[in-house]
Amino acid sequence: MSSSDEVVIDVKNVSKWFRVEGKGVKKGPSETAARAQDADVKRNQFQVLNDVSFQVRRGETVGIVGRNGAGKSTLLRIVSGMMKPDRGSVDIQGQPYSVMGMGIGFQRNLTGLENIHIKGAVMGASSSEIRKKVDWIVDFSELGDYIHQPMRTYSKGMQGRLAFAITFAFDPKILIVDEALSGGDGSIKRKAEARLNEINDSGATILLVSHGGAHHKRLCDRSILLDHGQVLSDGPPRQILSYYDRILNASPDELPKVIDRIKAADPLADAAGADGNAGDGDGSAAASFDPDLRSRSAHATEPKGGRIQQAGFFDMNTEEPVNRLEHGKRYRFRADVEYLKDCKDVELEVTIKTDDGSELFAVKLPSGGKGKRKFKSGDVFSYKFQLRNRLLPETYFVDLALRGKQGLRFDTLHRVSDIVAFASTGDVDEGVSGLIDLRK
Repeated sequence: MSSSDEVVIDVKNVSKWFRVEGKGVKKGPSETAARAQDADVKRNQFQVLNDVSFQVRRGETVGIVGRNGAGKSTLLRIVSGMMKPDRGSVDIQGQPYSVMGMGIGFQRNLTGLENIHIKGAVMGASSSEIRKKVDWIVDFSELGDYIHQPMRTYSKGMQGRLAFAITFAFDPKILIVDEALSGGDGSIKRKAEARLNEINDSGATILLVSHGGAHHKRLCDRSILLDHGQVLSDGPPRQILSYYDRILNASPDELPKVIDRIKAADPLADAAGADGNAGDGDGSAAASFDPDLRSRSAHATEPKGGRIQQAGFFDMNTEEPVNRLEHGKRYRFRADVEYLKDCKDVELEVTIKTDDGSELFAVKLPSGGKGKRKFKSGDVFSYKFQLRNRLLPETYFVDLALRGKQGLRFDTLHRVSDIVAFASTGDVDEGVSGLIDLRK
């Protein structure tokens, strides 16, 4: 949704502290303006937001991403007026509809219908607006006559459907959403996503927290990366999400350098390079191997006769390892396996998936001769296959599962999840979106 030049949400130098009591963090009352300005050092307080500033223009959709604890939800609560900042200010031109914590605030002893009126009022809807939307909410949630039953009789799925329905029932001019698409079953999430698209297309101004992904890139005009209560970068969604991936995949030792590079980067210039990445630290945006891009979530089972040693992608010409695969180019994937016992009829299953675990491609690689090759303890074998990268710019992961016979038993010998992280890069037609380019 294109936006006008009129600023609807203006966040200026917002900071927020929570009181620390004992071992936990407890939300404390906002300090007076005078104390907030004078207190440079705050005892027994944890700073959640640190001098955050940004603007959202009319008709613009801005997404906020960041790790758990980055301050995203606190920021949205301050913008929506549910919480006051300790420093700084928020100016909103209009009445926002706020969606904070779907499912929170339901009264278990009241009926679904009664909860519709309560939740609608909390969101900022008037009584007449709520009455007009009751039938729509019941239809969207697919609850039927259950809408007249107490909420304590609802399953979690029914509660989730009602929460989604109330969330997206109204027609706001300004909508503030905190991770509204992170719950619910598949069908209701798709309906909610479609409804959010409708609100966006209507010209509403939207500020939302999300976990990124394809829908974030399609919906948002801009994205803001928040980390430790600070804005690290503000720019095109695809580029900001690539910065976010770098933070998620950085080791504790590497993280400070990665954050410094993101702060120093120009997201508009990086996006113009169309490589979907923040650069590899040596100034070369076209480098095929990025040392910052590593899987930090790899998890392996106990080996049962075989051990997957290492895996990765390689350039077809130079055989050099790569983890940034140019769109449309061919590469070789190789995984080395050491056998710890005598095995036969062995195959390696390779799965390529998105960062949220959705499977995009899987192939079973036999060990030669329709998988009939036998291995002895100590043997090492390299499983290989070639692929043409059709993936659109994004970060992806690889799972490996080694299966074979030990005696008469067919078993999983070793499994490693998220063994490889890689990025698809390169120029992609502006009119193409999603995850995979299906054209020839």
